[in-house]
Amino acid sequence: MAIRRLPQHLGLSAAFLLGAISVIAGPAAVGAPQGAAPKIAVIDMDLVLKAYPHAEARLAGLTGMIEKTKDEMKALEASYAEAKARSDVAEKGTEEAARSSLDLEIARQRFEAIKEIRDAALSRKRLETSVGLWDEISEGIGAFAKAKGIEVVLRWRNTPASAGPSQKFETMQAKDVVWVDAAKVDVTAQVIEFLKSWPGPSK
Repeated sequence: MAIRRLPQHLGLSAAFLLGAISVIAGPAAVGAPQGAAPKIAVIDMDLVLKAYPHAEARLAGLTGMIEKTKDEMKALEASYAEAKARSDVAEKGTEEAARSSLDLEIARQRFEAIKEIRDAALSRKRLETSVGLWDEISEGIGAFAKAKGIEVVLRWRNTPASAGPSQKFETMQAKDVVWVDAAKVDVTAQVIEFLKSWPGPSK
């Protein structure tokens, strides 16, 4: 029986964490002089996510759940294989053959039912973890922005010069800044350093 495999690892990327979310806004420029331009900065969210020091701990629950589910499904797959082996060697038309065929069908249905339940549970856990981690990092970015007097932080992704058309298209779809003078407004490295000593979200 063909079995769909569970993911072998967790990749941290802005696409994995709520791919459609596009803007993280710092505090509004309340009380700013009328007509004054807001102070804007950009960050590469993928780099921030990968460097966030608390990410591994936040993902531990999801990682453990995936590993536990993989073990459970392997055991069920082995049970199905054993039932199939017994059914294959049973003499047709005998009571043993009928019983083996029934056992095989029960093993198949059990595998499919539990797989559906576990897939749904993993999807919920992945979504909860993704939203929680995104919100936590967003709060840290907001704290950085307040400390630096930045009023708006936009997400962007730098495209490597060697990138092919497919990678360029993917990058284009995942960023919200068409063009930027990165040397002046990209604060990714500063945010990464800030988050290393940031105490975490407020309680």
